[in-house]
Amino acid sequence: MTKGYWPRFTIPEKYSLAILLLYLLLAVVYYSSFESPVHFIMLNIGMLIYIGFIAYAERFFKSDKYTLFRNISLIAALYIIYSQIFSIIDFVNPNLVDSSLIAIDHWLIGTDITTIASQFTHPLLTELLQIAYFLFFVAMLSQGILLYTRDTTTDFDFFIRNIIFGFYLSYIGYILFPAIGPRFTIGDFSTISEQLPGLWLTEPIRTLINGAGNIGNPLTAALDVNKDCMPSGHTMMTVINLWMAYRLKLKIRHVILVISFLIIFSTLYLQYHYLIDVIAGIICAFLSLSLEPLFAKMISTKKTSNTN
Repeated sequence: MTKGYWPRFTIPEKYSLAILLLYLLLAVVYYSSFESPVHFIMLNIGMLIYIGFIAYAERFFKSDKYTLFRNISLIAALYIIYSQIFSIIDFVNPNLVDSSLIAIDHWLIGTDITTIASQFTHPLLTELLQIAYFLFFVAMLSQGILLYTRDTTTDFDFFIRNIIFGFYLSYIGYILFPAIGPRFTIGDFSTISEQLPGLWLTEPIRTLINGAGNIGNPLTAALDVNKDCMPSGHTMMTVINLWMAYRLKLKIRHVILVISFLIIFSTLYLQYHYLIDVIAGIICAFLSLSLEPLFAKMISTKKTSNTN
């Protein structure tokens, strides 16, 4: 049984506590601007209490299965933490940077990827890439399961730390550089199904992704959609996932390499991201992989840091 009265937080739990405290700080600073600030503050205090509770309960349920439950709880909390970013953006930094991102793309390649890709669309390619875009979640989940089944938990812990740290770093990027993407600024979102028709699964997956992105009414989609384009989280987390697949020598790492290429290409072809979003996502992935061991070492309660 753990000594003392305070919970012993894991490194990923400390990352989660830090992002929640940042949310609360922003809510207090911009209190008069927030819509339903009390609700926002209470939700995040509730999240802090919950993470503290599951950490404290470890002293009564000390086992590998309970450790797994703690990690799954953090993964589940990612969406709740993600979904609140847009309340923050709307009042802290509401000015979209899409026009600047378009200008950077034009400076880089003389035009935009959406215009280039529109010349090579095909229903079969659209179907393949829409499925690949969705596999973003499946690839990380599969890798996590495979790592957990290994004899040692060290690699799995390393994976969870980097995934959670990477997601939170991308969330900060969304707050700093809010953007809605080329579906709305270059293409015509209301006719996306006609521009990029698929075969059987494209439309159901597209509808599912739109719902997760807070798109309900197509007429107000540009106003309602999550402002999460810069950096490309799909690219950033895919690169982190791919790097770890090779770093940890997973048997399916070559499969993940192919899927990763398709995921990153899909973000451009399907009009979810600008070219500069993808470039920034790659840069942020390696920035995250470089920073995480440093942060882990600083906040580790152990004398010897477990940074793999």
